[in-house]
Amino acid sequence: PTASDLGCPRAACFRVPFITMQVSTIITVTIIYVLFGFSEVVMSRYVLGDWAQHGIMGTVHSYVYIALISLALVCHFRTANADPGTVPKNAEPLEDNGKESRFVYRECRYCEAYRPSRAHHCSFCDACIIKLDHHCPWTGQCIGIGNHKYFLLFVGYTTVACTYPLLLIVYRFAACRWGFTWEDDQFCAGHGRFWVYVLVVAAILMFMFTSCIVVDQIDSIRYTRTAMAALPAKDKDRHTAASSNLREIFGSTGGFTAGWLLPTAPSFSSDDWERIVGYSTPTSAESPDEEMGAESMTMRGAQRV
Repeated sequence: PTASDLGCPRAACFRVPFITMQVSTIITVTIIYVLFGFSEVVMSRYVLGDWAQHGIMGTVHSYVYIALISLALVCHFRTANADPGTVPKNAEPLEDNGKESRFVYRECRYCEAYRPSRAHHCSFCDACIIKLDHHCPWTGQCIGIGNHKYFLLFVGYTTVACTYPLLLIVYRFAACRWGFTWEDDQFCAGHGRFWVYVLVVAAILMFMFTSCIVVDQIDSIRYTRTAMAALPAKDKDRHTAASSNLREIFGSTGGFTAGWLLPTAPSFSSDDWERIVGYSTPTSAESPDEEMGAESMTMRGAQRV
């Protein structure tokens, strides 16, 4: 099916066929899990296997590497399945001190609903996303305020998980070269050497890819703007300091905690959350008079963006 088949407003929400997106997402996700599985098998069987049998450090490195892979995969899963910050259809502008705030009612031309100033429309997901950074093909999901933390942790742990085996393999080759090993070391004897070389190439390529993403994300946090906000035609989003931007991603309650490094949901107070997303939702049904008032306000002041 295409966008028009799915009932997408103005048939303009999806730039590629829906089935194409699903197939590409399945392929990219499969590549991620296969690469992680392959690296774990090669490391445990050819690089760390003998080492673990001859000393405690080999076992320690094995568990550390398993932990890194597990964290990366959990973060990937949470990135793909968490709500990225979708603006609900019944979103309303915030009020200021009990009075109607001074604003231009921005209506998304695709969603045909209120669009907060910090939201951008994703043509793939057919939704407005708060602090939309990009649509990630490696997760099949938008990256926004709701899952940005998980995405940052995913690329961060993936980068470390690529660096860690490379360092261990270099150390093992150095130990073989300078004789700092045991007599029947299968790694030094060349056992599984082909697969080790394949792992080195894959780890280097993945490291180059993820490290570039990490640098780009650090730049976005530093200058407090998302990739979408940085586009010339989009609204700039620089009104917060870098520290405030970090708290918006990882949680606004206090400073750095161990929870920032774990794939747990960031914590926000209700006031902070409304301030970040820029909208509120009605807690009770409106009366007919209120609905008519809201409709007339929309008709008078709506600006399609």
